Amino acid sequence: MQQHKRANRKWTINEVLKLQREYELVGMDVNQIAEAHGRSANAIARRLEHEEIIDKWSDAKGYDIILSCDDQVSDLSGPDEEEPSALNERIDALIARVSKMEQTVAETNASMALMFMSKNRFATR
Repeated sequence: MQQHKRANRKWTINEVLKLQREYELVGMDVNQIAEAHGRSANAIARRLEHEEIIDKWSDAKGYDIILSCDDQVSDLSGPDEEEPSALNERIDALIARVSKMEQTVAETNASMALMFMSKNRFATR
């Protein structure tokens, strides 16, 4: 069993953000990300699911390659292009996630502003 450099270590916020960027924006698969992070492809797939970047860990890009590495590959030209409707669904889901994150950030900022104003009000008395 191969031991990975960061196996069993806690995920940092920066590492999770890098993971999301690599998977969603750059388009890296779990094997590429695993190598870059010093973790197993299984750990990457499960973290993607945990962070709700994907619905199911076994659906992660490149994970099917891990499960079926003994299968013969009939076409090495690359993955088929995604249907426009499926691509639109993925884009809509990504937009919804970004909107939810933006709303959470706005709510956090508002809470912090209220806390800051309350702190200043008591400090001047």
